[in-house]
Amino acid sequence: MEAAFAIIAGLVVYVFAVFPVLLMAVGRIPARPRRRHGFTPAVAVLVAARNERECIGEKIRNTLAAAYPPEKLTLWIGSDGSSDGTDAVVEQSAGPRVRLVCFPGGPGKAAVINGLAEQAEADVLVMSDADVLIDPHAIAALADHFADPRVGAVCARRSDRCGGTQGLARQARLYNAYEGAIKRGEGRLGRVLGGNGSLYAVRPALFRPLPADVPDDFVGILRVIEQGYAVRYEDAAVSREELPVSAGPEFVRRRRTVARGIRGLRAVRVLLNPLRYPLTAFLLLSHKVLRWAAGFLLLALLVLNLFLLTRPLFAALFAAQVGFYALAVIAPPPRPLRVARYFALLNLAAMAGVLDVVRGRDWRQWDVARPQGACP
Repeated sequence: MEAAFAIIAGLVVYVFAVFPVLLMAVGRIPARPRRRHGFTPAVAVLVAARNERECIGEKIRNTLAAAYPPEKLTLWIGSDGSSDGTDAVVEQSAGPRVRLVCFPGGPGKAAVINGLAEQAEADVLVMSDADVLIDPHAIAALADHFADPRVGAVCARRSDRCGGTQGLARQARLYNAYEGAIKRGEGRLGRVLGGNGSLYAVRPALFRPLPADVPDDFVGILRVIEQGYAVRYEDAAVSREELPVSAGPEFVRRRRTVARGIRGLRAVRVLLNPLRYPLTAFLLLSHKVLRWAAGFLLLALLVLNLFLLTRPLFAALFAAQVGFYALAVIAPPPRPLRVARYFALLNLAAMAGVLDVVRGRDWRQWDVARPQGACP
């Protein structure tokens, strides 16, 4: 019993502390400054939009205002069965630089991205979400990497759009910084394990049609690695989005992300073979598989601890665990303790996502509640 407790506790510490610190250290190793080439290939920005009438106009204006040669930048918007007037807003701006492609029936984000990628003619495909704004130089920073023929994809840095402090915003910002530091280390290794849907870029020749109900920013990136190309991380390419305020929508979003991520990993499971892809398999196991399983590991740790309470050390460990989770359910917890609640929320959502995969729940449709109140 003690051995099992020690093994599980070791895995938990490894997932949340040892591995992140290792990758953060890799990301901080001094490197020769990357030479900027001023490379400006033709870029197609692909945006899958489902009922985004409230934000799609701003998305169009923000993209077209990018500090990039206008004649080399085209925005393609795929309407995933939108029924709220999104199409009409896009049509007002439609022209040589803004293209609208409608997908009746709402086939899902993966199908929309596949359709847009097939139609767009460009040297670089940049994927971005409808409710995300990008910094003026972000597209140029991403595109410049493709002067190196070894680079197949580049992931951007995710940032807060408005500096909100309400609800979960502060904790979400800390989590983004934590994940960004890990991705920075992966980028130094040329193995960023997926971008985020807010902003990333791929060579069209390396893009492969995505199966339904998988995250494009995960599977699409891993397929680039599978083909032997590097995936970099670019700090200067910044995307900005509103952070979550309430626990309910954030729980659903994380749950869906994990469920679709597991299905996505199935599509590229060859990368888990340590004999063919030793570095990638190690990173996937450490950053994704064990992270998704962490909630179950924590639960097992608590249950095992119940059988070891006769020993003072284990009694103290049990009290510490119970105290931590108690802090997570205090409503509302003091501000310094809200990290405990966010940590618990993420792991509960991951557990729900794993169970969704086991039960076969379909997360293909992607109507997502937008954060309310994060921005003044």
